[in-house]
Amino acid sequence: MREQGTVIGVDGSTARVRMDAGPKCDSCCACAAVGGAHELDVTTPEPLEVGARVLVEVHAPNATLSALLVFGLPLLGLVAGVVAGRRWRPFGLGGDADGLALGFGLLVALLAAAAAIDKYVLRARFPEPTVVEVLGKGA
Repeated sequence: MREQGTVIGVDGSTARVRMDAGPKCDSCCACAAVGGAHELDVTTPEPLEVGARVLVEVHAPNATLSALLVFGLPLLGLVAGVVAGRRWRPFGLGGDADGLALGFGLLVALLAAAAAIDKYVLRARFPEPTVVEVLGKGA
């Protein structure tokens, strides 16, 4: 995906770019969740000046896979833990407490596993955002 932005800081071959709202932004709402405009640290093949308008290429992972990883895997752990806890009562707590304790424990463990998979497997497959074109020089 290629989006336009403005350079707001430069440090060697890395530029901090404030991204503009693109055509797909109306259906996303992610910027509203993180507090407005989105800023990225991107690598640049040529020196840039603050204020320059640039075109940034961002490689995004599959949204369906990400949603399944973040929501599906922990939810599966919660359900499996509740079912297993009610059947085997590993903690001897009585009532449904064993199922709830095991279910929430698996939910937290699989949420941490999903974060690690995202960081070390999914994001590692995609290159860092890069400036592909300078649209206008800085002020």
